[in-house]
Amino acid sequence: MDYISIIKDKLKEEQREKPSNVIYVTDLVTCQALRQFYVETEDDSAQLHGKLIHNSIESIFSQGVCETEVSVVYKLDNFDIVGRLDMLCGDEVVEIKTTKDLKLQHLYQLLIYMYMIRKNNGVLLYINPAGFKQYNVVDNHDGLVRVENIASHDVKFYIIKIDDDFLRNLIKLYLRGELYAQFNQCDSCYFRSQCAFRK
Repeated sequence: MDYISIIKDKLKEEQREKPSNVIYVTDLVTCQALRQFYVETEDDSAQLHGKLIHNSIESIFSQGVCETEVSVVYKLDNFDIVGRLDMLCGDEVVEIKTTKDLKLQHLYQLLIYMYMIRKNNGVLLYINPAGFKQYNVVDNHDGLVRVENIASHDVKFYIIKIDDDFLRNLIKLYLRGELYAQFNQCDSCYFRSQCAFRK
């Protein structure tokens, strides 16, 4: 039996065509060159690993504590910006990540979700073989974002303002095929040495 083909076929089933006016939040925060490399190499292992971790963690919190895999839509001009929150726990948007540490693109993804549903509090929860990390994020939508590592109590402030104009700009770049490493992803990219767009 070809187990790898079975797994890849299942992952492809879950990828569906979308209408032209629909843009996923992940489309807006993921480098288009990286996405293309994954398509060309047919490397789904990171996606599968992430999906397994997500499912396990979400099952722990789905017993009435949190809503899991919450679909959200934000209408902007002629577009539907669509996202799926990993968890919504009261007033906190929780995103689960399987990389080692805080990445700017993850912070932007969380902040966009928070903006879409008008929440001020979020959590980036990192789970990987090295352990766990939690970052509490506060965005009062004033352009100053507070991020605290709860283990070390280190606090950093980021000047980030998510608003409709910011989203319009990302959509414009996405539609033109120009979203390359917009959040400094190059340092941790598997395909960095092969990429013409690396920064």
